[in-house]
Amino acid sequence: WEQAPWEAMVMVSMCYYIDQTVKSMEGKWKGSTGVRDLIWPEELVFVLDQRILNDIEQAKQQYYKLASDVQLASYAFTAFGKSLIKKKKFHPDIFVQLALQLAYYRFHGRPGCCYDTA
Repeated sequence: WEQAPWEAMVMVSMCYYIDQTVKSMEGKWKGSTGVRDLIWPEELVFVLDQRILNDIEQAKQQYYKLASDVQLASYAFTAFGKSLIKKKKFHPDIFVQLALQLAYYRFHGRPGCCYDTA
């Protein structure tokens, strides 16, 4: 679920809740046996007029222009791997997020924006 429309911690919390609920019920359903009717989903049909299509094309051209000027350097970090990180009881993703935050802080002298809930 990495970088999905919902964050990993939502899934972790939901799975933890389900696990705890199943354990508390000792394998037997203790909830309601009733099933409610649900409304079937409807397809959303979008009407795109020429103005919207032009805006989409303009956005694509701006994207291609910016993307063509990206410079990227990729380095392999080999000092240690995820085994050491896990031995210290960190999740590798948390370690990377902390490293990014520290690098940003050292470079800019202030904390950076962070959206990762982990």
